[in-house]
Amino acid sequence: MPQVVRENIDALHTTISLTFTKEDYKDKVEKKLSKLKNTASVKGFRPGKVPASMLRSMYGQSVLGEIIEHDVQHALNDYLKDNNIQYFGQPLSSLSQEKQMLNLDSNADYTFKFDLGLMPEFELKRLDKDDIFTNYKINVGSKEVDKELENLQRKAANRTTITEGNVIEDDMIKIDIVELENGKVKAGGIQHNFSVLVKSLEEAVKQKVLKLSVNDTFQFDAFNLEQGSDTKLVKRYFLGLEENDDRAISDTFEATIQEITRLDMPALDEEFLSKNFGEAVKTEEDAREQIKLQIENYLAEQASNLTDNEIRYRIIEKNPLSFPENFLRRWLLETNEEMTEAKVDHDLGLFIKDLHWTIIRDRIAKEENIEIEFEDIRYEVESNLRNYFGFQIPEEYLATTVNKMLEDEKTINETYYKLMNEEIFNVLRKNVHTEEKRVELDEFYEIAKNFKR
Repeated sequence: MPQVVRENIDALHTTISLTFTKEDYKDKVEKKLSKLKNTASVKGFRPGKVPASMLRSMYGQSVLGEIIEHDVQHALNDYLKDNNIQYFGQPLSSLSQEKQMLNLDSNADYTFKFDLGLMPEFELKRLDKDDIFTNYKINVGSKEVDKELENLQRKAANRTTITEGNVIEDDMIKIDIVELENGKVKAGGIQHNFSVLVKSLEEAVKQKVLKLSVNDTFQFDAFNLEQGSDTKLVKRYFLGLEENDDRAISDTFEATIQEITRLDMPALDEEFLSKNFGEAVKTEEDAREQIKLQIENYLAEQASNLTDNEIRYRIIEKNPLSFPENFLRRWLLETNEEMTEAKVDHDLGLFIKDLHWTIIRDRIAKEENIEIEFEDIRYEVESNLRNYFGFQIPEEYLATTVNKMLEDEKTINETYYKLMNEEIFNVLRKNVHTEEKRVELDEFYEIAKNFKR
């Protein structure tokens, strides 16, 4: 057995050294080389007749490497398990590790050092009835219902071509553009055509366009045409250029409106209502009631999530913990090829906040004997699919889809953490005091936006 030495750098960083003497590996190497003699294929020798010295010369170093690597990993894992060492991520080769060259003939001792970031030790402080939280009840008015009903109509609407009259905000215009230089069409300049929603235009451009009709013209700066558009989109979609085209581009273009199309909103008739709400909904009033209920359910879930976030923030605040930031920074960089120093600088604080919650959540789960089994995950995935398809899904197709989704580790992890968080918050909510408060939707969004994260 290797000699194991633990050296604590501080309360949260430790280094574990494993030293292997020739007694730990020599017999294993000889035994494996002996087995290899019966299977090794060496030109000029029959199986089992390769001289031991030749096998040692050809395979000795690689066999030694395999045995050392295997024994290091097992010895380290056994030590961590036997001593119940709680650590983050995985052990990393120590910064103090000296470079070693394995040599089968030297009979040397080999020492391997690993750095670990330790989990903080703490006694969990629970929330209780002195911890007061707000349970928001959000008023849903006709404005929210009108907006959702209009969205459904828009999705079902067709666009019709308008030949007379001015553009309105909900229209889409198709335009031909030419690049200008000193007020005239630029020789060899950009010419292109595309369609754009009027409501997405920058305000100054939109006000120009709202006064125009088919065949009218207006001037604009391509990079200040549409709200939120970036250089890549402008060059590719508005100007028809490749991304790597670095030609000088004028700040003035002239557009000619070639076509105006307008939404033709469907009537709230029986066909529309049946398609969007089911055959049981026969009137606009019934549809509005269903929309209101859907919005209320959605907002109730959002309000519940906000309360849960406040509970999470409070219990983290009640249980301050320290973390091995130097180790975590290094671990993130060494285990993720896409990670950079700048990204770690940006993300480390949020990463540690998530770790903080994970440690507290896992401690609560242990104390409350909460476990999420694979069958729980399967049931959740299956239920989500049934809800998505409105229960109109063949059982055979459902089973195949669920099995396929459960091959994805990300799906399993996300579902596990969702279910675990639900169980944890159910426990935490029972032990705190909540007070109901009715608020308007805008007020709730403002509260949620200003919540400390």
